[in-house]
Amino acid sequence: MVYRFKLISEEVNGFYRIIDIDPDATFIELRDCVCDATGFSHNDKACFFFCDEDWVREKEISISDNGSYSDQDVYLMDDTRISEIIEDEGDHLSYLFDPENDREFFMELKEIIFGQSADSPVCVKKAGNSPVEKIIIEEPVQDAKANAKQVVSDELDLDFYGEDGYNEDEIESGYNSDDMGEEESGIDI
Repeated sequence: MVYRFKLISEEVNGFYRIIDIDPDATFIELRDCVCDATGFSHNDKACFFFCDEDWVREKEISISDNGSYSDQDVYLMDDTRISEIIEDEGDHLSYLFDPENDREFFMELKEIIFGQSADSPVCVKKAGNSPVEKIIIEEPVQDAKANAKQVVSDELDLDFYGEDGYNEDEIESGYNSDDMGEEESGIDI
């Protein structure tokens, strides 16, 4: 028996991949085939989700147990066979390849082929170019920080505390805790 999945992306029109895989293969094997078929890196933060017919995520299948304390079962790619999650034609998966930006491929089990076998997962058909794997931020972080400082400086204005808010004699003489009626704290500075 062979499961035939169709993989698409909402980001690129005309892009799809058709993948044939044995239902007893693990999700790590499916992940490797998806990465090879799209030219993406084998990202350890990427994960699969079993989705309902409206593509609402239900079960997560990840590389490792992230230590969550939820009451949901933890499915690991190395230990979970595809047939444990996917059973019927029309079942949906999403492959979250960019978790930071919530970017994913959508996969549907299009066909169950009886009387055939697949020794290893294979991409049997490709169309279109894959979406860009990583989103590159054009503005360097240093420039963003400088811009934020300028905005704050402009909004606060330089005489935020007022020009007459202090006496220069007080500054030169320093601070004396006895003048304020405070007790010594016992901390040596």
